[in-house]
Amino acid sequence: MKIRFYNRDCRWYADLPDYIAQGGTEEECEMVAGADSWLEMLSKGKSNITLDVSELPIEDSSTHLVKVDGEGNYREFDSDHEMWLCSVTVYVFGHYPDKIYYKH
Repeated sequence: MKIRFYNRDCRWYADLPDYIAQGGTEEECEMVAGADSWLEMLSKGKSNITLDVSELPIEDSSTHLVKVDGEGNYREFDSDHEMWLCSVTVYVFGHYPDKIYYKH
């Protein structure tokens, strides 16, 4: 699935209109605790980025996040960048996956 992330006022958010329509808030979609700096790095200074995300490997991409411990703690496999992903991850995947593959 594709998820767009946008930067507003130096803060990154997942663009999940269906989540917000079901009673979620934009604040709950904010990327913090390392996820924000990870998106900043991936976006290369742009104000938004769209990522293909999946629990299964994505063709032409081996980059992925690995769940470290507990709920929401992940490490990027290629760079050892650590981050926390909020419970909106459960909305997207139905649970905290052991691996999250991505491509941009």
